[in-house]
Amino acid sequence: TSRAETRLAAGRRGALPGPAIRATVAATRRFLARVDDGRPLRVVAIATSAVRDARNAHRLIDALRQATGIEVEVLGWEEEARLGAMAALASLPLRDALVVDLGGGSLELTLVQDGSITPLASVPLGALRATRRFLRHDPPTPPELQTLRREAADLIGPPLPPLPTHARLVGLGGTFRTLARMHLAIRRRHRATVHGFVLRHADVAALGQRLQSLPLRRRRRL
Repeated sequence: TSRAETRLAAGRRGALPGPAIRATVAATRRFLARVDDGRPLRVVAIATSAVRDARNAHRLIDALRQATGIEVEVLGWEEEARLGAMAALASLPLRDALVVDLGGGSLELTLVQDGSITPLASVPLGALRATRRFLRHDPPTPPELQTLRREAADLIGPPLPPLPTHARLVGLGGTFRTLARMHLAIRRRHRATVHGFVLRHADVAALGQRLQSLPLRRRRRL
């Protein structure tokens, strides 16, 4: 498994940033070089909300095609949400759950009832997009955080149906993994992987309270 953060969703005015496009092409080339053993190679390249919503998405798609010969498939939000829920069902003992997939550009909500998957909504609350839109200061000011929380409640609340009391909340994406690692680091605990790790509501609230008063430099250190 290999990951590279290229921050495609960090652009302004609905555009992919030039440095992020170049970083994505370079990361793709490195990945292909690492797995090339001389035999025929089948590559499936998937793009999600950052590319789906960008007015200059063709710049990335064309650059990848020219540099590597790869054709990129851009997923619709419902398919993105469905695939995330399928991944959760395949690796966790779930029957009823709300699956929340938080990326850089969007947040997808998917309901799982008795193993059946129903995509609910995609909202523009990805970690990078929300930071660009709402948080102007470092650390963010209380009014900025209040505005972000109000926007999140307005966007997430309406699509949600009543959930069974036993339903689980499952978080997908790098932001959730980072929160879990921060929680473990604060308590000086170590796990080889945070997959399946359970964060209580109180844990998340305590992390939020701690992080919101720290400048970026100290958040990164944590």
